Amino acid sequence: MAVKTYKAEVFDSNKYRLGEGPFYTKSLNRLSWIDILDGRVYTLINGKKEYTEMGQHIGAAIPMKDSDGFIVAGYDGLYTLENGEKKLLYRLDKELKDHHRCNDARMDKNGRIWFGSIVDNFYDIECYGGLYVYDKGVVKCAIEDTKLANGLVWSLDEKTFYFIDTNYGAVFKYDYDAINGEISNRQEFIRITDGFPDGMCIDSNDDLWIAIWDGGKVHHRDGRTGELKGVVEVDAKNVSSCCFYGDNMDMLLITTSGEYASGEHDGCIFTCKVDAKGV
Repeated sequence: MAVKTYKAEVFDSNKYRLGEGPFYTKSLNRLSWIDILDGRVYTLINGKKEYTEMGQHIGAAIPMKDSDGFIVAGYDGLYTLENGEKKLLYRLDKELKDHHRCNDARMDKNGRIWFGSIVDNFYDIECYGGLYVYDKGVVKCAIEDTKLANGLVWSLDEKTFYFIDTNYGAVFKYDYDAINGEISNRQEFIRITDGFPDGMCIDSNDDLWIAIWDGGKVHHRDGRTGELKGVVEVDAKNVSSCCFYGDNMDMLLITTSGEYASGEHDGCIFTCKVDAKGV
């Protein structure tokens, strides 16, 4: 199969230290993303960009279903952020080790919050941590001894869970029990050799779109075989995550990091029209 190549364009020329966690809330026509190191949650609606300071390093800001607010995975806990006001939802003092923080996070269809933990300064310290699930006031560890817990998505039928451990250089897949929120039967699904897999999203064909850190690209991978189907070239070294957006859900919003990078567009937000649709 021929690999299709795309070229991403700059969407926001602001240089974010560590842009991450893009989401599209279609009901609000809102794009959102974060800067992990600056501790900011950004929103963009009808060309108006705003941000809220969280006052700490953050790993993700998940849009709420019945609100214009977010669930924020932070340095020391999970927070709600509504109308510019943050409130502690769950303090992670028992789950997170010293010098750790939450990293990438997603909410499943039953309202469980899945979030990874990593060493806060991963540039200087060897990474390790775990993947956790918050469900109705209780947190449990779903995967122990991760090296750098990152991208996570579910197949459309909710039978498969995909998870990236960046420093293993791999995407893993698990059988998923949607009723109980449990994963099993771990398999290494995709091995990345031209960089490190970071954040990812899934399209309406159950294919994966994987941001490649230290690779300047996004991979389009077959969700059944792992085969490389397309590459989105990005003019930034460290590509961190991506999501679908737009009226037809065929636009890809791509975040990057400008920290310890000196390229013209390192840290910018990019966009690219692709031959796929998000969900």
